Amino acid sequence: MIDKIVQIKEDNQFLIKEFLKANPVARINFRYFEKRSLSTSLLKNHIVTNLYYEGLVCIGYGHLDKDQDIIWLGIMVSDKHRRMGFGDFIMNDLISNKDVDSIYLSVDKINLSAIKLYLKKGFKMIEEKSDIYIMRYFVTIQPPSAAE
Repeated sequence: MIDKIVQIKEDNQFLIKEFLKANPVARINFRYFEKRSLSTSLLKNHIVTNLYYEGLVCIGYGHLDKDQDIIWLGIMVSDKHRRMGFGDFIMNDLISNKDVDSIYLSVDKINLSAIKLYLKKGFKMIEEKSDIYIMRYFVTIQPPSAAE
């Protein structure tokens, strides 16, 4: 069970590097940092960047990244914690209570477990490329209650 969420800022970015280094299998399908340097300027585009812990063990990473008017979701679950519901938890945390109307992601076509999760969460495939799908999720805004 996730019991601590650490928001990443300039002074603790090294935690992401440690997490990525410790999870070479999960990194195969999460290539966000392959073409991007982990730097202060990169994080400036992020609405939120979190690491998720179970005790002292980091079990996941997640971010919402703003690229012009599009919000992109990125998640990665540690090698030892995949297919245990942590991806669902991370997505719920990132998507809830954010002031956005839709969220996009890209996923490798061969990453069937991730695709299954995204479809279950309500993401729709909107574009197919040679090796990835682009998916979109429309955030449901709850209207204020009559008592407010």
